[in-house]
Amino acid sequence: MKNSYRSSDAHPVAVTAAGLSREMVELIEDILAGGLKLRIRATGKSMTPFLRGCEILTIKKSPDCSLRKGDLIFSRKPGCHPVLHRIIDIQQSGDGRIYCRTKGDALDAADEPVTGAEILGKVCRIEDSAAMPGLKQIDLESHFWGNANYAYAFFLRVMSRSRSLASGALIYFREMSGAREGS
Repeated sequence: MKNSYRSSDAHPVAVTAAGLSREMVELIEDILAGGLKLRIRATGKSMTPFLRGCEILTIKKSPDCSLRKGDLIFSRKPGCHPVLHRIIDIQQSGDGRIYCRTKGDALDAADEPVTGAEILGKVCRIEDSAAMPGLKQIDLESHFWGNANYAYAFFLRVMSRSRSLASGALIYFREMSGAREGS
């Protein structure tokens, strides 16, 4: 993922997420925490096919109560680089804190849950989507895209659980066949 801090009409200057210095990550956090929007260029493959790595994403800080399943969030665990993945589940603890389970669309496994404090912002707009030629902008805050992303998050969660069940069944049957051969 490439990051930039420019006005909305300028082209982003690219810096890969893995190569971000601690100071750059802190600057990004300060920009988003200050209520400003940040434009970044997606370059990774974890969100394929929804993002193909050439789109410009506009990210803004959002209150925890506005986060929904399907939202694309930019988060960072302490000591790690920022990650952009989709929320597939949201839980609230007894003390009111939220925990979001995220997953890259192209990845098999979900990430460790992130807390509301670890969420830097959510994607509100996508420009120049390679996944949908001819569509210059996607407003992820629109009713249509909110529902579409919610449905896709549901699909990803079901598929993730199905793979887990299928993997568990495969291991069980392998163990059973090995036990029979050894008897």
